[in-house]
Amino acid sequence: MVKNATSNNRGNVNALKLKFVLFMEERSKAKIIEEPIDDTGKSMDFIIEQRNAGNSKAVNVTSSNRIDAGINHGKSNDNNGEILKGKPSSMTVGEVAEQANESNNSASNFESEMEHALEVIFSFVPTLVLKSAILLNIPDIIASAGANASLSLDEIAAKLPTESPNLHHLSRILTYLSIKGIFVQTQTSNNPSDIRYGLTDFAKRFYVRKNNPVSLVPLLLMQAHPVLMAPWHHLHECVLQDCNAFEKAHGKDLWAYEKDDPAVNDVFNNSMSTLTVLAMGQILSCYDGFKEVKTLVDVGGGKGTALAHIVKAYPHIHGINFDLPHVVQTAPSIPGTSTLFLPYFPKTVDQIENVGGSMFDSIPIADAIFLKNVLIDWDEESCLQILGNCHKALPENGRLIVAENVTVESSRPNKSIEMVADLVMIALANGGKERNEQEWKRLLQMSGFSVIKMMGLPGLFSKMKIIEAIKV
Repeated sequence: MVKNATSNNRGNVNALKLKFVLFMEERSKAKIIEEPIDDTGKSMDFIIEQRNAGNSKAVNVTSSNRIDAGINHGKSNDNNGEILKGKPSSMTVGEVAEQANESNNSASNFESEMEHALEVIFSFVPTLVLKSAILLNIPDIIASAGANASLSLDEIAAKLPTESPNLHHLSRILTYLSIKGIFVQTQTSNNPSDIRYGLTDFAKRFYVRKNNPVSLVPLLLMQAHPVLMAPWHHLHECVLQDCNAFEKAHGKDLWAYEKDDPAVNDVFNNSMSTLTVLAMGQILSCYDGFKEVKTLVDVGGGKGTALAHIVKAYPHIHGINFDLPHVVQTAPSIPGTSTLFLPYFPKTVDQIENVGGSMFDSIPIADAIFLKNVLIDWDEESCLQILGNCHKALPENGRLIVAENVTVESSRPNKSIEMVADLVMIALANGGKERNEQEWKRLLQMSGFSVIKMMGLPGLFSKMKIIEAIKV
């Protein structure tokens, strides 16, 4: 960048200083200084002061030793600070300025790219630092103090479950999350004790747990759980061996692991319930296909969250929440709900039943079946087995309602978040993947269903579609 240039009589030019950072392999820094120019405006000497590890060396750059992509081609003197003069350059002032700008832009691009590269490498940090704040219950501590409350470090520390928390560590965590837009950090004086922390609207909406149906805390605690993070370290093996990443990490698939570990089972199903709350709001606002249904089975319904929303919107429906026994055992108590296990059915049931069983064995009989984000977890063979059991459980012309992500065959995702669900399938699921419209239609037709409707959802779940099919 040209810093300063002044003209005197007959084109005499005072010293023009060009300064820019050169990034070389040895990570040295250089500064270009331009000496006075003669009457023609062409003759000039360039001096590069190279500072490396505290030592200064001057290097002359002449017409035969020009600046090329930020690399110093000049000769240096072993005596620090002594300037070696060379032959005048043939470059004009404009050419020098242009080349300096190019070098400056190159340096700026390198710096920007380096920053992005480091952000990618350390992209795990925001998640895990936020997790630490969540486990310390800090967002809820601040929220409980009032709608727009802000608390000092001491006030937050007083609410922690320990008598002597490390305030220095706590301060660094809160400062980092303030930069990330989770907390608002304010200070009324130079005294560090005057620093206070409040919640941004973003944090209030998604990271406060209490009385917050759209809190994403359960999803965070699932994705950042050590058991569920471990399979990501085996992703490369899925390429080399076509294996199950979760099994590589833990010796069994996710579903078997959850059965043996109630804590992981709870973390996983709480997370699924959170996503279901968000999705069902969109589904019920756009899709009215439940209005004619009398008995509805939600296959893989987890804790019954989806059915709770459906029967609230359509009270005439009798719902059957169907999942593995260890899953439905954790389903919360809903008024008018009973918990049953296949193959035993009572003669009379309430509005929602929690039925335990395996969708690979059989599915409860109903006039409609709902599958939301279930088939995405499985390979084609498993999907055909599940859909085949759905076909057996439905009457003639019975309705199958599928809510799944549908990819656009020839479209490249615009945002990395659009690829996340598909990559999660590699890390956690049994050969699962996202599918395009033709793949979904083919799976359903192979299972004895005819697709009669496929409609998209707005907003956050725009990738999800409702696929309605009837038994033929």
